[in-house]
Amino acid sequence: MPTEAPPIAPVTLTKKKGSARKYRLSGIPVSLQILSWFTLNLVLVGAVALVLLASEGGPLLSVLINGRAGERLDAIAADIAERINGLPREKWDSTLESYSRRYKIAFALTRRDGDLQAGKVPTIPPAVVAKIREFPGPQRPPPPPPPPGSFSGDSADHFRPPPRPNPHSKEESRPSSESEPTSPPPQDPLPLSSYRFITRENNLYWIGLRVPPSNDAGRFRGPTTLLLVSHSLFSSGILLDFTPLWVVSCVLLGSALFWLPLVRRITVPLRKMRDAAERMARGQFDTRIAIQRGDEIGSLAESLNHLGDRLEEFVSGQKRFLGDIAHELGSPLARMQFGLGIVEQQSDPHLQPLLDDVREEVAQMSALLQEILQFTKAGLHTELHLEVIELAPLLQKVLAQENIAQDKIHSSLVPGLSVQADAHLLQRAIANILRNALRYAADSGPIRVDAYPGATHIVLTVADSGPGVPVDLLHRLCDPFFRTESARTREAGGVGLGLAIVKRCVEACGGLVSIRNRKPHGLEVELRLSLPSSGSDSSRP
Repeated sequence: MPTEAPPIAPVTLTKKKGSARKYRLSGIPVSLQILSWFTLNLVLVGAVALVLLASEGGPLLSVLINGRAGERLDAIAADIAERINGLPREKWDSTLESYSRRYKIAFALTRRDGDLQAGKVPTIPPAVVAKIREFPGPQRPPPPPPPPGSFSGDSADHFRPPPRPNPHSKEESRPSSESEPTSPPPQDPLPLSSYRFITRENNLYWIGLRVPPSNDAGRFRGPTTLLLVSHSLFSSGILLDFTPLWVVSCVLLGSALFWLPLVRRITVPLRKMRDAAERMARGQFDTRIAIQRGDEIGSLAESLNHLGDRLEEFVSGQKRFLGDIAHELGSPLARMQFGLGIVEQQSDPHLQPLLDDVREEVAQMSALLQEILQFTKAGLHTELHLEVIELAPLLQKVLAQENIAQDKIHSSLVPGLSVQADAHLLQRAIANILRNALRYAADSGPIRVDAYPGATHIVLTVADSGPGVPVDLLHRLCDPFFRTESARTREAGGVGLGLAIVKRCVEACGGLVSIRNRKPHGLEVELRLSLPSSGSDSSRP
């Protein structure tokens, strides 16, 4: 039974020295960036609000004692005044102490000059005393005007004659009653915020409230202020009530859900375009993006589709051009070889070395044309015959065809391990890989051929123990006509089409090719081939 392969790492193609291009997300997704930015915005707003609250004399401090918090403060002040009005002076301290234990802040009663009447608080700072003195004084009603016909002062000049009756008035004259006092005109009450203040002094928060006046003048002599002293705005729950936090959480959650469709509308097309660009980078220029939008994202998708069309036309034209050239040059080369054979038969023996050099050059040109034809056929496959292929017999067929000795290849292919591919293309790909490995690493040890089954594919690897390839050149090994600096000669490096043909053949079968260096040395070519599926023995255009 075939053994299960270890997890396969993502295909990595080295882009340049010191960097690699991986087809995976290496950063934060755009959707998470947008939501994180939204959350950061809320955090910054909250932080600015806290700074303004914590600063001495901050503008937001006065906002805290208005609204519902101000109503709670006024209710506490009224409750304390009502309780103290019915108690003797000796029990005021205990009453305020009970409120201090209840709300976990200090309570005290002071006069307008800052003199402490009851409660225990730290020494009142002068700035707090100044705030207490800024409270408006009690509004006393103005004295009623003197009745008509009386003296308003000691001088006769202040005598007010009674008003004369109007004989034309239709109203019945009513005798003025001295028992009815004349009420003063109504006055607009001061706003409630005029009876509260909040400030921060000596690392403490000081809240001042005007206590309602008592009917008993003996209890509160002069205007009285209720002081609340706390180290924090969050300790008592009077100013900042955390009970509606669930409402805030629901609002934030609703905002995130409201933003989610917009985020998905941006990120989902971006993922599609990223996947399409990756497939195009692997040579699948027939990839198209099905996005119909009228905004910038839709325009970008159309541009990528147009780019794919142009690349497909360019690459296909280039392959046809190479194929046509190779085909057209094939006949002249054949005639040259035929003519060279006639010349060898009729020439002098001393010209034989020169004729051997010419024959070698013609043979190399013929081999180059054959490689070009194979490359173009692998890329311009007009019809594929996908079938179930067993790997072990296919490897033996390749070894026999290439005249490779069995002792140079160590294979762990188990019988019955099969893939779905085109037999002719897969055979050509394996032959090119083995031929390339023997050319560069035949003297470094045997070539290993292994295969491991995965969940959706078979991994076939061909590894040697040669010197390997510089890391910054790995991604170019499958480019047509590319040869490393150490393989520039024809004798050592061929024409640079072997691995390019491998890549075209494997991709035509629906697989992937990756190349990497081994440790401590060597090169490994990995082929990912599809598992057989039901009805896989079929042809496709």
